[in-house]
Amino acid sequence: MANKAQQGQAALLIYIEPTPYLLGLIRRVATSCKAPVEVLFIAANLSQPWNLSLSGVSASYLPGGTLAAALAIARKLSAGRYGLLHLAGWGHRTLLLALLLAWLYRVPVFMESDTQLPVGLPLWKRAVKRLLYPLLFRIPQRLLPGGSRQAEYFRHYGVGSDRIVKAQMTVDVAGIMSCSEALRKQETRPALRNEFGFSESQVVFIYVGRLETYKGIESLLDAFDRLSRTHPEAALLVVGDGSERRRVEAGL
Repeated sequence: MANKAQQGQAALLIYIEPTPYLLGLIRRVATSCKAPVEVLFIAANLSQPWNLSLSGVSASYLPGGTLAAALAIARKLSAGRYGLLHLAGWGHRTLLLALLLAWLYRVPVFMESDTQLPVGLPLWKRAVKRLLYPLLFRIPQRLLPGGSRQAEYFRHYGVGSDRIVKAQMTVDVAGIMSCSEALRKQETRPALRNEFGFSESQVVFIYVGRLETYKGIESLLDAFDRLSRTHPEAALLVVGDGSERRRVEAGL
């Protein structure tokens, strides 16, 4: 794989949708990687209306429809110009087909994942996964879990530690700290608190993310409701949008 990269073969990265943090990562990878990098997205605005432009990145969208997308990926992999395929998991059917196509065309695969071992999964699903996942996870050369729990997921299905590299999925921490420091210097904290109706002495909890059930929104509202009974001065600021928005607005 290293020899292929040294020969100038390109890396093909396939993700589900463009997001602000993902586009920032792609730009950083493109500037630091010696080999050419090409990015394909399955679609836009799947989880929420990001409405982002792909200008400034070597990226494009796959054609609509699973079959058309698979054929487009097959044409690219069969051309022999890619020395690496990076996949954002296997849960989406297009990503799964890309993984199988990479095995067919003998293209090395790095695959990331944020999946953890589920609780309360039906017995038949556990049996099917126990049968198929050890075979599926033999394909990637490296598996890139987002943390310790995700790494345990792969070990559960027989993946050796020599093929597991923690990706440490995170946002641009340095950029956030820089922005935060700039706000401190500008002394905007009192103005921001005033804008949102918070007093200077209030303790404010902030949630930033998609308002979806799997993000634990219900647990957040329940915890804050119990906290506010004993600490009525506490406040909760929610930043985001999603299918649970109405429940959040009603709960607050």
